[in-house]
Amino acid sequence: MNGSWPPGWQCGPDGRYELLSYLTTGGEGEVWRATRLDHNGRRYPIALKIKNPGTEDDRRRWEDARHRAAQLRVDGLLAPTDCFLGPAPHPAGTTGTGTAAYQVTPWLGEAEPILHWAERQPVAQRLEALAQVCRILDGVHDQGYVHRDISGGNVMVDPGGRVTVIDLTALGAVEHTTRLAHVATPGFHPGESEAKSEAVDCYAVGALAHRLLLPGTRRLDSAQHAASLAHEALVAAGYPVVLADELVRALDRDPELRPRPLTPWARRLTALLAVQERERTGVSLFTDVRGRPVIVSCGPAGVHYQHEADYDRLNARLPSRSGGPRGVREVATARGGDGRVAVAALTAGGALHLGTEDGWRQVAESASGVAVLASPQGDVLAFTASPGELVMTRSGSDARLAFAVAGRARVLAAAWDDNGDAAVLVREAGRLAHWRWPLKALPSSVTVCELPVASAAICPGPWDELQAVAVAEDGSVRWWAQHSDGVWEPESGPDASRAQDVALLSVRGGLCAAWAGPEGVWVSTPSGTSHLATAPASHVSIAQGSDWRLSVAALTGGEPACWQESWDSRWYPVRR
Repeated sequence: MNGSWPPGWQCGPDGRYELLSYLTTGGEGEVWRATRLDHNGRRYPIALKIKNPGTEDDRRRWEDARHRAAQLRVDGLLAPTDCFLGPAPHPAGTTGTGTAAYQVTPWLGEAEPILHWAERQPVAQRLEALAQVCRILDGVHDQGYVHRDISGGNVMVDPGGRVTVIDLTALGAVEHTTRLAHVATPGFHPGESEAKSEAVDCYAVGALAHRLLLPGTRRLDSAQHAASLAHEALVAAGYPVVLADELVRALDRDPELRPRPLTPWARRLTALLAVQERERTGVSLFTDVRGRPVIVSCGPAGVHYQHEADYDRLNARLPSRSGGPRGVREVATARGGDGRVAVAALTAGGALHLGTEDGWRQVAESASGVAVLASPQGDVLAFTASPGELVMTRSGSDARLAFAVAGRARVLAAAWDDNGDAAVLVREAGRLAHWRWPLKALPSSVTVCELPVASAAICPGPWDELQAVAVAEDGSVRWWAQHSDGVWEPESGPDASRAQDVALLSVRGGLCAAWAGPEGVWVSTPSGTSHLATAPASHVSIAQGSDWRLSVAALTGGEPACWQESWDSRWYPVRR
């Protein structure tokens, strides 16, 4: 939408105000970026709200609100500097027709509406902005007033994260009655015909919190069902039930049950999120251009990156955390030939999302397991299993290939074989299968073993034969190699203790294997076997840097940990 008037039209006494660009439409009118001509003939930027002239009561309310706002002393509350009636905007040098009401406020520079800002921010920063909104409103309420029109367009955030609440045309004393139908923005008012208390602002903040935690979601148009709809959406997105329970208190149909003051409520949301942010369910690993390990972990709060250097200095083209899925239980990463890192994130609900620096997209539903490979074309391939089929998708395309598979399958690992075909390990009913997936032909499968397995890994061996390792359901670690006739046979491998997860990589004329389990984390290379950690561990990953050094990451005690080998083949913990 481009607004009701062209940029360049003027309004106000002697064309004092000039429209520059349309911003948004709120409950009472349009908001424009404009300029004001001062007494020295210079123009400076302002925000101009243009409304229908309304009734005499409306105009009296606007003027009263402006005077009340000027008397409030609340940091972060932006009061209007002028209100006036005049002809509608018109071309310069002409006389306008009709009548419009105008409200002038200072221009906030690079600040933007909070919902636009939130689309690029991690959830912790979004909740910090919400806490600032709550602090501002508590300050307004403490002085006996109610804003009555909190919405996504009336809260601005500057590049430094500072919040400003604007549009005080509905501001009124707590005891003063105002009909919400005249002032409130759809989706942010509780549906009560009249508002006498801070409960109206509490509901609006709850609706705002819902949109901040779920950027891009639809507004809550049904106040009667807002709490249940928001709760369902938050839990489905991977937020903990206790956080959803706390948030929807602000959307309660009973105004007396909404939280007041708001700041402690916002702090509780932040604390509940912090608990979830620390939980991890999976880990993957790649290295930056200098060979330093980058840990990609996942959990209920989504995907996390950890690096020994500052995140801003990380030389990798990563997908943004802020737009990624929540409730992630598995993660896999690969760097394409174009230098971009692709992250595959599988949620607890079975939705597989593939992320690059261009953004995130969902590529499969009811998915089971995930593995990724950097393709010869420079992009990244993601493999998963859905009911009755195996699926391959590409990071740089919406193309999707699927082939039938019997029963419920789960993708465990993938590697390139010596023919340049994808070798995908798939757990099927009672067997571990090797699917050979040529990029330009139909896939086919052979059995690796008739054994139910929990996890597995695959890579080319020293003589280009495929090697596989798997953790059986009893925790034992088994090894296999594929012979020239395509048949898989058991092999001897490092003497591994009981494990939960394994990783395998072809390195320096041999193999690097890592496993994690009740006795900690172990790594075996052609130089020997090392016990990296003694605490119970799970979910292990290996990567090799451009300097040929190896890195291992695992979850130990529920936290990501990483080790890198030195030039003398010793292993040391990586600071992060």
